[in-house]
Amino acid sequence: MEIKKRDYDPSKPVVLSSFYPLEGGARSKILLDGENFGTDTSKIRVFFNNAKASVVSSTGSRIYAIVPLLPGENPKITVVVGTDTIEYQEKFNYYTQAQVSTVAGNGSLSLSE
Repeated sequence: MEIKKRDYDPSKPVVLSSFYPLEGGARSKILLDGENFGTDTSKIRVFFNNAKASVVSSTGSRIYAIVPLLPGENPKITVVVGTDTIEYQEKFNYYTQAQVSTVAGNGSLSLSE
């Protein structure tokens, strides 16, 4: 299935329809669906409350973005294209993810080996 790319038309409104997933943490991938986003990612801004997300790509009807770090509780997702600013009605369920790292070894240091 080929996705048709569409340019942003400032004479038409930006329309938001849905986003997926409905929850996630920092650096999670998110897809924002709607209309009239355009394909020029330099002209598209996405915010989770006041935290700016990284916009990876856009087909004009779907934006692929990365959830920002610590946007606050139950952030509102706002899309800004040109002079249009529109907000999804549904809130994103943001959760803090624990960072896990592994250290190899047995915890002792021996200089005589």
